[in-house]
Amino acid sequence: MIIKNLNIYSNKSRSFYKGDMRLEDGIIVDIGELSSDEAVDGKGAYVVPGLIDVHTHGILGNDWCLSDSDGYKKMAEAYAKSGVTTVMPTLSSAPYEKMVEATDRLNGFVPVSGAANVAGVHWEGRYLNPEKKGAHNAELIKPLDPCELEAEPLRECKHLHISAAYELDTDGAFANKAKEIGATMGLAHTISQYATMEALNAPEAEIAAMVNVFDTRRAKLLSLIDGIDGVSAVEPDGAFYV
Repeated sequence: MIIKNLNIYSNKSRSFYKGDMRLEDGIIVDIGELSSDEAVDGKGAYVVPGLIDVHTHGILGNDWCLSDSDGYKKMAEAYAKSGVTTVMPTLSSAPYEKMVEATDRLNGFVPVSGAANVAGVHWEGRYLNPEKKGAHNAELIKPLDPCELEAEPLRECKHLHISAAYELDTDGAFANKAKEIGATMGLAHTISQYATMEALNAPEAEIAAMVNVFDTRRAKLLSLIDGIDGVSAVEPDGAFYV
């Protein structure tokens, strides 16, 4: 089937262009100026790549940490209907056992055809700074204990991302264990600034790991901000403001 008269998004130009699309068995196989006696008029509809949501706690009243496989199936289908084709289920602060059990369930979850793919698991809970807890339950926020990362489901996760207040990881043991099991790390619910991370009393190699995590995110954010017309970022005292 060919659908004509579409506005197709280009990742290279970051803009839309007029074009047609050929589909076979529900899969896009060709894009361009196409011809067919059985073409369907797209009437100027906009076509964009499938969206990727790396921080989402759930949908349709379901929560990734609390739902079962049936709930996961419903969520994956709902994300796809809204244009999200890949999700990173995000677990909020919860009892440790609940988070491990949810990770284990997600490791074994296989979405049906046409539903959103599950890229891994994002732990946003437990290891946060109480001063920046936001909507998280303070009673469920716990110290950054590297022993908690030994659980088998965490090691077996195809992509585990751990968001935490790494300024609380004063000896770097938690970050080092996260790296050891193949997890990626990001700062979240934190009071960290560049100077804070640099001044931590820990071995240089461990500090560098945490500072580099922060610098990478910081540099990327600054580049995105500077790419917006009429907006710029300034960096007084190691922090940055828009």
